[in-house]
Amino acid sequence: MFDYLIVGAGYAGSVLAERLAAGAGKKVLIVDDLQYIRNDTYDLRGRYVMLICGRVALFSQYSSGDRNMSDRWSQAELETLASFYGLKMAKDLANLLPSRTPEAIIQKARSLNLKANRKFTRKQYQVNYDYFSVPNLENSYWAGFIAADGNIGDPKDRVRIKLAASDVDHLETFKECCGATNPIKDVYNGPKRYVALEICGVSQWKEDLQDNFCITPRKSLTLQPPINLSRGESLAFITGYLDGDGCLYTEKPPTGHLRLGIQVTGTHEVLRWIKNWFDEIAPSEFQANVRCVGKVWSYKIVGRKAESVLQTLLQIKTPKLRRKWAKALTFFDGRMS
Repeated sequence: MFDYLIVGAGYAGSVLAERLAAGAGKKVLIVDDLQYIRNDTYDLRGRYVMLICGRVALFSQYSSGDRNMSDRWSQAELETLASFYGLKMAKDLANLLPSRTPEAIIQKARSLNLKANRKFTRKQYQVNYDYFSVPNLENSYWAGFIAADGNIGDPKDRVRIKLAASDVDHLETFKECCGATNPIKDVYNGPKRYVALEICGVSQWKEDLQDNFCITPRKSLTLQPPINLSRGESLAFITGYLDGDGCLYTEKPPTGHLRLGIQVTGTHEVLRWIKNWFDEIAPSEFQANVRCVGKVWSYKIVGRKAESVLQTLLQIKTPKLRRKWAKALTFFDGRMS
């Protein structure tokens, strides 16, 4: 028999149970649908209550002189932790340490300065860690997109992409390409809604993006063009870069026909590299120059040169951001009809 029944194993329920059991020597029954009592109160399937979690029932007596017993690890537990931490995920370690929650395991490991392998202990989602290790058309496109519109962070070895909410399908395409199972989250900037994908623990990506594509953290003012890509991979990179920091548009001069245009911004070195490829695709007597507008470098081409470049890039088998390419596709469809 129990002296008290508490419904809910949150902060209030857990603390109240501890006070009743440790302070007053009462037997307490806690009922909740959680898998364990909260670790940051008095958890660890403690020594003082019976906890019913769905179909799980656990019980042991908590004595008033044993307040900190739940924080004491046995020698066997410490040996198990030292042997498997970094080789198993924390939730799997909890099966070997039934009196410890995943949160408690991570906290104890950190206090002992045990080094974790992020691929195991901190991985919640799946991803292809070698996705950028060998350049090809597909990953060159996404490297260009990340170079223009991505964020590479140091603290968490993360890659983050934030797009307009209408471009959520493009993030889904990236997830499919790189095998990521991370969720796409809504992000608000005032009333405007964006979508963001953040993949953490990808130190291999950071190395490969730098080695193969010259992409580094804090790249906005220092980005350099890739140097060892094939022609197709270079054009795929440019396609991704255009989808990130470029604009494809149509304009109609006061006298003349509708024409296509491309405008792209970035560092002087990257834009010079892009210009050289555009000149190789469509040589012309008039060569547009990379210009500095305020503090931003910009490169712009229009007319037949832009048409030739876009037709060439459309032949490269890579993803395309549909919103960016819609006007170009409509333009070419109109020419054919």
